[in-house]
Amino acid sequence: MFLFFLLIFAPPLIFADQPSHHPVLDILNGPHYSKDIRPLPITPNNPTESNSTGNATVIKVNISVKKIDRIDELKMEFAAQLVFRQMWQDQRLMYNGTQSDYFTLIDDVAEKIWSPDLFFTNEGASSIHNTFKLNTFKRVYPNGQVIWSSRITVTFGCQMDLTYFPFDSQICSMEISEYSETIGHILLVWDGDDPVELVESRNSRLSQFTLTDIKTSGRSSGRLGVWRMGDFSKISADFYLRRHSTVYMLLIYLPSTLIVTLTWISFWLGPSISARLSLTLTLLLTMTAQIQGANQNLPKVSYVKAVDVWTGFCTTIAVLAIMETATVAFLLQRNKIFFTPVGDEEDNLKDDKQERISRYNSFARKMDKLCSILFPFTFATFTMCYVFVYVV
Repeated sequence: MFLFFLLIFAPPLIFADQPSHHPVLDILNGPHYSKDIRPLPITPNNPTESNSTGNATVIKVNISVKKIDRIDELKMEFAAQLVFRQMWQDQRLMYNGTQSDYFTLIDDVAEKIWSPDLFFTNEGASSIHNTFKLNTFKRVYPNGQVIWSSRITVTFGCQMDLTYFPFDSQICSMEISEYSETIGHILLVWDGDDPVELVESRNSRLSQFTLTDIKTSGRSSGRLGVWRMGDFSKISADFYLRRHSTVYMLLIYLPSTLIVTLTWISFWLGPSISARLSLTLTLLLTMTAQIQGANQNLPKVSYVKAVDVWTGFCTTIAVLAIMETATVAFLLQRNKIFFTPVGDEEDNLKDDKQERISRYNSFARKMDKLCSILFPFTFATFTMCYVFVYVV
């Protein structure tokens, strides 16, 4: 009987002290608030601040970068998971209470609050996370401050300069602007000295890049169309990325160096033309297949990349080694003079043939010796110049 009484009367007793409404809800449902009218700025005590912002509503922005998902050179884009926060003052939402007495709104109730119309100008695609519920809310403080926080994934366009690939560094930007209101009505500013933060330091090292720095800036940008739309407030954050070149050293530079070095063996094989040609041709085909495999994962650009300079020079060295072998083969083939001697001229022709064979063989040996020195020296000189231009 006691349990039955407790179940019937306990809920009203427990929740009797809970307020059935909140001042923010009263304001939003009242006749004096409209989400279609932007909040006017509170007149500051400092005249300088009033002149700098004018009649514009100031929107402060800060971002927590949860994760940089990928950086794609083929599509020239990068994707990141962000917690995107917007803050502004709406004096119409002021109510009595302590600063810790904030009120959080979600779903349809949050839509009743006026909010800025921001967008990413270099956005390729975006989405709000919705694991169990939509990951966005608005929070109102007693002093009228509103914070709008959303967890989103955005794909940004990033035009990369691959001239120094794979020893390059890239700058990928995140650009934010107001869509509908000009800078006279909406002013975007970054919040604090470090408005864009990487949540975990381990995220700064990606599969192919290391995030070395993040720099923010703010400016206005004019949009032109059939008529001039006006100047819109714009802020941006630049992500400085340095590529990891170690994997390319192992996959491209080291194998090509070994292949080029092996082509020099032909200079010490002497008159064995078939062995020399087989070696150099096999090595050239191997290098060509390796270069094609490496280029499959790279974007097609209209300019020469650093890796193209390297692979092009290595291919040239291998081709020159084949040409040298062909030249030596030609000289040796000329020594094989078939003739039918007649009478007393046989001895003279033999002597002339032996002299010519000796002269051609000597020239071929000198060519091999010269190339065995000239090719390594040229390759070493090129490597030092290459490192100085592209790596250092």
